[in-house]
This record gives sequence, C-alpha cells and structure tokens, in this order.
Amino acid sequence: MITVTTIENGNVRPGTFDDLAQQACTWVHAVAPTADELARIAAHVHASVEDLTELMSHAQRPTIRELDGFSAIIFRSPRDGKIFLTK
Repeated sequence: MITVTTIENGNVRPGTFDDLAQQACTWVHAVAPTADELARIAAHVHASVEDLTELMSHAQRPTIRELDGFSAIIFRSPRDGKIFLTK
C-alpha cells in the first residue's frame, strides 16, 4: 500500500507521485508495496528496485539513508516494516 502526503502552504494534504518533483516536503509511505508500486517509487527517487527491496527487507535495521535528493527512513513495528521517503 502506498500513501503520499505533502505539505503545501503550511497545510498537510494527500499528495501524488508528481509532488515528489516539487520542492515541498513530500512523504511516500510504503507498506508491502507491489512490484509495480516499488518500480514507480524507484523511478521517482532515482534508486534501483533492488536497493528499495533491500531497504524493505525484514532483516533491515531501522535506519536513515540518503538517496539522490531524498532521504529514506526505515523503521519496524511488531507487525510490519515501513519505509518513508521524503524530499
């Protein structure tokens, strides 16, 4: 599942992948993304699908990684893993 959220004029609103190209703070929240969703995210953040798959691995420890123009924030809860990408 993918959820995009952005801040525009000081207000939080639902976003789209197109918001990733803007300078506004935009979050992509990915929980168990499909292969197509992961490929779409990878294209926007200029990372490989393999790199994002590794970040989503259950073996991945909580971390913050700098990608090309984006930050990836990885954390886990007892039920699932989450990855946030922010510009």
